[in-house]
Amino acid sequence: MSQPDPALGAWLRPPDFGAADPARRLALGLLAATCLVLLLAGVAVQGSAWDRGWMLALAAGQAPWPVQMVWSCLTVAGFGWSCFILLLAADRREGALVALIGPVMVLTGGVSYGLKQWLATLRPAGSDIGASLAVIGERIQGLGSTPSGHSLAAAVTSALLVFWFASSPRLRLACWGIGLAGAGVAASRVMVGAHWPSDVLIGVATGLGIVLGVLGLASVGPVAGLLARLAAASVTARGQRWVAGLELLSVTGLLLTPTGYPLGWPMELALTVLGLVSAWRRWRRARASRMAADGDMAR
Repeated sequence: MSQPDPALGAWLRPPDFGAADPARRLALGLLAATCLVLLLAGVAVQGSAWDRGWMLALAAGQAPWPVQMVWSCLTVAGFGWSCFILLLAADRREGALVALIGPVMVLTGGVSYGLKQWLATLRPAGSDIGASLAVIGERIQGLGSTPSGHSLAAAVTSALLVFWFASSPRLRLACWGIGLAGAGVAASRVMVGAHWPSDVLIGVATGLGIVLGVLGLASVGPVAGLLARLAAASVTARGQRWVAGLELLSVTGLLLTPTGYPLGWPMELALTVLGLVSAWRRWRRARASRMAADGDMAR
């Protein structure tokens, strides 16, 4: 395993998932407070005149095609495959992010599906104001509006990336951009006419809650040990080849899954290139590492 970067902070220093320093506790506390505020706001607004009013104010006018393209690109970035590509490509240290992706994404999919089935709220385009909405891309109707799955996934991805980049002083400025991008993805679900504002608030709160729960469990002894072993395995030459394979699988999934947003093709192209380049570089380094190890054994 490579030596830890001395610039890393302690709140997610891989592979020490059990770190409990003040900076980490403060970050988790802020995450919990933000999650609670957004959840209460979403529940309070849902089904109210404010929810309908905001929906009509934001998604009732036909936007010029460049604006439609921006919102389409942002909403494509919230697809599950897109989030996998971004998270896998970001892990260039010692596998901590790769180790967290599995449990976080399993919970994300399960919680999102479960809440949609349980709450069974009607989509804006299928409601009595649907005819007044200028929908961008696919006109999604029917039940399953709450929570916004894209907003949930964007919150999970942004929170993990913020924790990841904030551990390096040189990259902390990027956290603001990551947060804004995540907010843009969440907002796009209203702007394209796919979700109520309350769906987005609840989705973001749920996503932050999932990350909070996983990071909290990551400090528990047995869980921390399991994640540490997974992180250590992922940075071996063989593990890096597996991660590269996951990146190629994510790119394939993105290309084969209809997004319903034709104007989002620039984001699809950018994510495809990112995933392919990341997989190629990872595979190349793994091969070089394996060849070096074989050379040492031969000597």
